Amino acid sequence: MTATHHEDRFILVLQAITNNEIAQELSIPRKARRLDGVCRFGADDIPGLFGPFQRTCENRTILFEHESQPLTRTAVASGWVGQAWLTWNRLRVFKGKPPIVHRLVADTQYPPMAIIVADSVRDDLVGAVPGLAATHCPGIWATVDTGDLRFEQGGLIVIDTSSTIAEDGLSFWRWLGRAANARDADARLRALFADPNLPTNEKDLLRDAIMNHQIPATTTEHETIAQRVRREGREEGERQALLDVAARFIPESLPKLKTIDDLDALRQATDEALARKLGS
Repeated sequence: MTATHHEDRFILVLQAITNNEIAQELSIPRKARRLDGVCRFGADDIPGLFGPFQRTCENRTILFEHESQPLTRTAVASGWVGQAWLTWNRLRVFKGKPPIVHRLVADTQYPPMAIIVADSVRDDLVGAVPGLAATHCPGIWATVDTGDLRFEQGGLIVIDTSSTIAEDGLSFWRWLGRAANARDADARLRALFADPNLPTNEKDLLRDAIMNHQIPATTTEHETIAQRVRREGREEGERQALLDVAARFIPESLPKLKTIDDLDALRQATDEALARKLGS
């Protein structure tokens, strides 16, 4: 672990949602520059919580950097150095057993990408690295913008979490930034769990990691998750009760009813099926 609480939390979140190894604190030779976290992804092991950045991470190595303070030109340029160093190691040929960094980047389909997560950026961000500019998505800066965040080339992405929009599928990244206070942290967590674009099973995995203290969280965040668990328990009980009624009185409708996930929709469909049965 590092001496920075927010960086530790950032890495713990990544470890909780992916089974991939997160190599930490790799050092660039001859320079006091440590990389927060480096992870290699294939085609089908990328967390759905990444939203539109799933495709960005596909078949490439990602350098993750987290900044607790307003993002400076120096910090962005430093991330660019890390990305360039990974790219350099991807192209190198080693005799004998290669170092761990080479194993992380070798034979990937696409060049490495750096993703820097910060909760605010300074006005002088433009020009920090070649080609860095705002994309079509609010809060997202990148050296390349293909229009769909695919980024066939390597490069650098900056996520300004305070400016992202949940409707863009970026609620996970917004929550991952440094909240201003407990209320802000809770609001971001609620937006994450309410995001219909993100997989429920991964949100549940994140919830369990927070409740088991695998990921640091505020007291308010713990209370929000506890409320959610209690509500889900009540809804699951009602769901099972509706299916039990269907099995007893309208067994011919049961297979279709089992496919309905939304509780309100299940209530309505069950009532309508019962009405048809009683009216026949």
